[in-house]
Amino acid sequence: GNHDGLSDDMQAALRRVVVDDVPQWNIKFIDVDLTRIITVYAKLGVRNDVVLKAVARLVASDGVGLENLCSWAVAALTWSYDALAVDGDALGIFRGSLHRLAARRGLTAEQIE
Repeated sequence: GNHDGLSDDMQAALRRVVVDDVPQWNIKFIDVDLTRIITVYAKLGVRNDVVLKAVARLVASDGVGLENLCSWAVAALTWSYDALAVDGDALGIFRGSLHRLAARRGLTAEQIE
């Protein structure tokens, strides 16, 4: 069912990410759709380890690369991964990369919020 407040489209998009692990990703899909999904999760306070790890792996992969994300996506992901952080969640390295990239892009805390 739709218990976690995400639409069926979003659920389908997530399944594509988590399950299908498509090798060729469209950067616009990641910049916009995927980032929006993660942001929705973060705002709802829904922590889905599988999704968070799949997205981190995908975004950090050679096929995509953090550097290729638009600044809005960098800001949104930085905020979301911070908001959903728990001790020892194995996402610290990814989170650090986001913060360094945000700093290089000159994104302020206000923009990230």
